[in-house]
Amino acid sequence: MKNGTFSLPSMKAGTYLVLVVVNPGSNHDYVQGIVATGAKASGRELDIKGAGEVQLVITMGRGLGKLLAW
Repeated sequence: MKNGTFSLPSMKAGTYLVLVVVNPGSNHDYVQGIVATGAKASGRELDIKGAGEVQLVITMGRGLGKLLAW
C-alpha cells in the first residue's frame, strides 16, 4: 500500500528471518529494528508460536557501518 503497510496470508508457526529488499541503488539501507505484537522479535528474527494475528513495525535505517579492531 502507499503508506508502506502490507499483509501476508497465514503463516505456519516457526522462526523467520525478516529481510527487506529495496531499490538496487539504495545499497546503504538496512533493517534497523523490528517490533512485533503477537510474536517475539529478536534482532531480525521473528518467532511465531501459533495461530493469531501478528503485527510488525519494521524500522529502516540508512548509512554505513565501521568495524574497528585492535
